[in-house]
Amino acid sequence: MCIDVLASHTCLVSSTIHSELSQAEVNDVQTYNGSFYLLLMGAPAPGYDINIIKMEVIMATQKLYPDPQNVCRNLIANGDFETGQYYPWKPRSGGSFLIKEEDGNKYLRHAGRTKVYPGLEQTLVTGCLEKDVLYEFSMRVRVDTSAGGSLVIKLAITSPSGSVKYRDFLRASKQYGTDGWVTLTKTFSVTDEMATATDVKLITMVGEGSPANTVDYDDIKIVFKQGVGQELLVDNPDIASCWGQAELLITPSTNQYTDSSVVNIVDVSSRLYQGKEVGVISFEGDAGFHPAYYDQNPLSRAEVALLSRNVMVTATPDPSNELHGGHLIILHTPNVQQHLEGVQFKQMGQQGNLGRYPIHFHLSHNVSGSTVKANSIIESNQRCIVIHGSNEVLIESNVAYNTKGKKGSSLYLLLCYTPRSYIVLSCCTL
Repeated sequence: MCIDVLASHTCLVSSTIHSELSQAEVNDVQTYNGSFYLLLMGAPAPGYDINIIKMEVIMATQKLYPDPQNVCRNLIANGDFETGQYYPWKPRSGGSFLIKEEDGNKYLRHAGRTKVYPGLEQTLVTGCLEKDVLYEFSMRVRVDTSAGGSLVIKLAITSPSGSVKYRDFLRASKQYGTDGWVTLTKTFSVTDEMATATDVKLITMVGEGSPANTVDYDDIKIVFKQGVGQELLVDNPDIASCWGQAELLITPSTNQYTDSSVVNIVDVSSRLYQGKEVGVISFEGDAGFHPAYYDQNPLSRAEVALLSRNVMVTATPDPSNELHGGHLIILHTPNVQQHLEGVQFKQMGQQGNLGRYPIHFHLSHNVSGSTVKANSIIESNQRCIVIHGSNEVLIESNVAYNTKGKKGSSLYLLLCYTPRSYIVLSCCTL
């Protein structure tokens, strides 16, 4: 569009104008014969004539929208600005957008900022925000200011009730004009709040520096990284056939116990994987925070433990104290082999009562040949396995989960796998 303003002869060449009006905004604007103003133009001062030399309205290119064949592959549309247009990005709280180019690469410049915080925003495709799906965010940014500025990225999440929560997403270090382009990245998992939202917007702002600075953006992406796990592959298909309908514990790869999850096995089968027959364990339930796999990070990879056992010992809590359940003690039995294997103990132990634990060897001295193997201890009220004054007990392949320590200290998440050890791991004796 080219506009000729008499006496000033200002010409805007090939300017692209996008307008998105909600129904409420449409009702507020001036109308004429049922139409509304899409574009309003004003002269620098009264008395000027404005002549429109040429105006075109054309269909926007498909590149301004998500890929219709794979909408959820990248939740950001037109993040590289190579189209020469900025839609569907919108300036937030003032300023204007310009498409600039350096060395053949186009990028978005947010100029004309009159306040400290103005930034840009884009609405994400909420249909792709499935709980626990993993995405990776990345962008390049350049803050042009000698005073320095810190980019802040937030998510504006609208709940079904209509309330909007602004959640911190990423905060960058302070930048100066001499820093040039800086790349920001973050891997995140879709939360329940995001998955149930009616609207989620990605918002940027500059929290420091002069309001007159310009901010440049390029290569903004939120790409799909990993879906929610629904099955496990086991090297030995015969082992998989032993796992029927049962509960599995999937440990987190983080330092947060709340990132663990318990799921239910629904099917066991086998198939070829990379030219080898493996067992396939399918499960249902919330797999929680995405664990790291061995080939991603061997040191922090997730572990999987079978919680269910065919033989179960479940205590009935004391009506006067719900933290007092049952307890098992092997008491003063020297030179007698004791074997305890493949049993689930649930709600055992008595909080605050000395010597009342789910599994307890007490002053049995030499019990060479005794084993405590492949048991699971669930929801213990006080510790897990305690060996006191007893020698030569083999503790092997036991699992403890959601247990409490002594005097009310809670462990919540505990996985103790003890491969042929004649001592008890510290985590099992708290």
